[in-house]
Amino acid sequence: MQALAIIPAYSHVDHRLMMALLEARVPFLPLYGSSDLPRARSMLISHALRQSPGRVLFMDSDVVPSREQIVELATTPLVTPTQAVTGLYPIRDVRATAAGGASWAVNAVDPETAGGKQIFEATWAGLGFAAVHLESLLLLEATLPEIHGDEAPWRPYCVPVVVDNTYYPDDRVLWQRLRNVGVGLVGCASLKIGHIASVVLREVG
Repeated sequence: MQALAIIPAYSHVDHRLMMALLEARVPFLPLYGSSDLPRARSMLISHALRQSPGRVLFMDSDVVPSREQIVELATTPLVTPTQAVTGLYPIRDVRATAAGGASWAVNAVDPETAGGKQIFEATWAGLGFAAVHLESLLLLEATLPEIHGDEAPWRPYCVPVVVDNTYYPDDRVLWQRLRNVGVGLVGCASLKIGHIASVVLREVG
């Protein structure tokens, strides 16, 4: 298996995302019914690693990529054991929406154009449309404790932490932990996708 998409989905996966995944022939693993997103993401990573895909694709249940963008994410040579890739999508930022702009789920100054660059360095991003190499996650797995409960064992890949008075939520803490084991992150401007939540915010804002 070359790539496996993991999707935390409380109630459902958007039908457009599901159709694009099926058309791209990329298998996906959803987790339904969990309101604890950091735990759900962590459990999905743990489950995915047991299937040994070449890379794990992170997707939110309400993003809307095309079939071609999913194939690009699943096959881009930019994903290596020492480098992960994120796409661009608008996030739930009411301040940016009220100002008539977009807030992107990546920490570039101008990620929409990336200063004219198609590929640019990033230190954090959301987990709505990203890819991480299997070897990167195995390196991280070795640094984390295994948690046992009523379900299969899992590791706290995305469980938030506070370090030096800074809060790291589920997405940023995963990128930080990956950086700690030598895995960098780049953004790819060709992977700019839609996000259902941002449309809803703009309509009611």
